[in-house]
Amino acid sequence: MRKHRVDNIDSVPPYNSKRKTGDIEEYADRQGEPKVELNADVEKYLIEGVSNMLQAREFYTEILVWLAIYGPRAISAKRLEVRLFDFNASSALYLSKVFELWVSLDDDNRIAWHFHPDDEWGKESAEIFNDLFQERFDLVPDREMPKRPRQSGLS
Repeated sequence: MRKHRVDNIDSVPPYNSKRKTGDIEEYADRQGEPKVELNADVEKYLIEGVSNMLQAREFYTEILVWLAIYGPRAISAKRLEVRLFDFNASSALYLSKVFELWVSLDDDNRIAWHFHPDDEWGKESAEIFNDLFQERFDLVPDREMPKRPRQSGLS
């Protein structure tokens, strides 16, 4: 990723995990990968869907790199919205790294974990991350969230 300058104003390119390489209009639908949007221009920071791919390290490394390069100057007092309804243990490890970097970028950055109130697994998963990032983590009951579709994830 390159840093762009326009009239001496820093610009931060958005990150979108579903965008096809080389195509700004088409999106790729890769099995088991969450949709991730990090866009400082519209202040949208989102991780949603499922995250149960086998190559979690490769997937989340791109996000960690983007945050490390652009986060310090673009992300302050922001909220990362997490709307995952299924993920595996490998993804949980890398999500915790993303969350750790996110809260380190600014003292006022927060993480909002959305879960369906009737989904015990979703609530328990949220509480595990809440224990790690207590004062910076918001548990958000959300009836519009789907429930976990099958036995998987951290259990």
